This record gives sequence, structure tokens and C-alpha cells, in this order.
Amino acid sequence: MAVGIEMAEKQSSKSANSANDDQDTRLQFLEHFDDIFKCTICLIKLQDPHLCPRCSKLYCYDCISEWLLMNCPESEQHMKCPNCKLDLQLDKLVKVRWFEEVEKLQQRNHNGVLEPSCSSAKPSSKKDICPKHQHAINFFCCTCRLCVCDECLPEMHLDHTFKCLDVIYTSNVQIAEEEFEKLRHYLKKISTLVEKVDRNVELVKKVKEEKLREIRAIAESAIEGLERQVGEKLQKLQGHKFALLAEIQDIEKSLRHMEAEVATSSRSAFLAKKSKIFKECNKIRMNPIKDFKQIRVPVSLKM
Repeated sequence: MAVGIEMAEKQSSKSANSANDDQDTRLQFLEHFDDIFKCTICLIKLQDPHLCPRCSKLYCYDCISEWLLMNCPESEQHMKCPNCKLDLQLDKLVKVRWFEEVEKLQQRNHNGVLEPSCSSAKPSSKKDICPKHQHAINFFCCTCRLCVCDECLPEMHLDHTFKCLDVIYTSNVQIAEEEFEKLRHYLKKISTLVEKVDRNVELVKKVKEEKLREIRAIAESAIEGLERQVGEKLQKLQGHKFALLAEIQDIEKSLRHMEAEVATSSRSAFLAKKSKIFKECNKIRMNPIKDFKQIRVPVSLKM
């Protein structure tokens, strides 16, 4: 028996070590993936990747198109790749069609190293007691919109319509979860908008650096005007970003508060609050999300 236990422990230890090795391998893969598949201009994860047919460097299509147009405004005949410095036309960029498959592979490995997400707050299982009769509240009067016990029925709710409290409670908790899920989706959209602002910021900085290298050989006095333009653009973008982050923080705070109310409230208390909770969810979602076109700033800089 002792030998069997010892063998089982060794086997368990071996399996654990193997699992840890697999986890480390996945992490190393993800690190290398992020290093390889990032835009050469904005240095962030590629979006709609295209490559230069001369040097095979990868770029986001938005980044390389803006780079070429803003760095060669006079004539497309002088467009050059920011990496190899050879002539490059927009219509000569090669779309990376296999990138979607690579992303799927990354996602599978990413899922393998993520910990299971925390489950949603469970509805309260507290039993409601009628303050008048000290009996368990098991009914919901649809006529009066009140939670009642069996003793209340013949006294004040005769000939009214009733439903089981558990059914009403479960149904409304489900509606609350659906509303919360809509808010999470709303938050995801805002977070994506923040990422786009970050990309815009990085592209503005890149153009700034390139322009500075060009004008230093011409005149030092032009640098001051260029810095002022960049400062205004970045200040505007940062202002948009901070506003979006503040909105995200407010919505997350409201979402946590409402989830906590559902989880900690008794059934009757929740039903009393549900209209207010749903109204708050709708109020948040009715606030329109700005279009990125309204936020982005042109990356052109005047000399």
C-alpha cells in the first residue's frame, strides 16, 4: 500500500511538472509572437497587416498609408518605405492574408495560460420574512407589486393575481445579468476606442521624430514651431483618452455597485430596486460612444 501511494505521488508530481513546462512554453511563444508580429511604425500589435515587397517589413495598413502620404505629400513618385528607404507605392503593399490564422494560433495558446475567470456574483439566497406575520414570504402579488406571505393573501390581497416569488426573482435576476452583459459589451467598445487613440498618439510621435530629423539640417528655428504643433495634438488626444478612461471607470464602478446590490439584496429588496437598476443600465448605454473619426487628429505637421 505504501509503495502504491509513493508511486502515485511521483506520477502526480511528474504530471504537474509537465503541465508547468507546457505553461512556460506557451508563455515563451506568446512573448515571441508579440515581438515578431507588431507594426514597425506604431510598435503595437498589427491591425490589417501589409508588408513592403522589398524588405518584407510588417505595418498596419493605416500606419503605413498615413506615413507615406504625410512624409511624401508633394508627389507619390517619391514615397519610400520607412525601413529600407526604397520607393514604395500604396498599391504595391502586400496584404498579409495568413495573419488571421496566426492570430487564431496565438489565441489558442493565450487561452491555455489564462486562469479561469471569476464567476458572476450569485443571487442572494436569503429568506424573506413578513414583518407583520413573521412567516416566510413566498408569493409576489402582481396586482399590488408586493412580496407577501401566505397570511397576507386573505387579509389584504383577496382576488389578486399571484406568482411564486422564486419564479419572479429568478426571472428578474436573469434580466439584470443581461443588462450587465450589455454594459460589459459597451465597455469593450470604449476600451477599443482607447487603443485606437494610443495608436494615433504613437503615429503622431513617429511623424514628429521623422520631421525633426529632416528640419535639423535646414534650420534650428523650425523645431520650436514643430514642438508646439505636436504638443497641441498630443494634448488633445490625451484629453480624449483621459475622458474615455474616466467614463470607463465610472461605468465599472456603477456596474460593480449594481452587481453587489443584486448579490447582497434579499429577493423583495431586489425586486423593489430592479426598476432603478434597469433604468440606470439603460441610461448608461444611451450615452453615445464617440466615433473615432471625431477624436483622431491629423498627423500632418506644417513646416
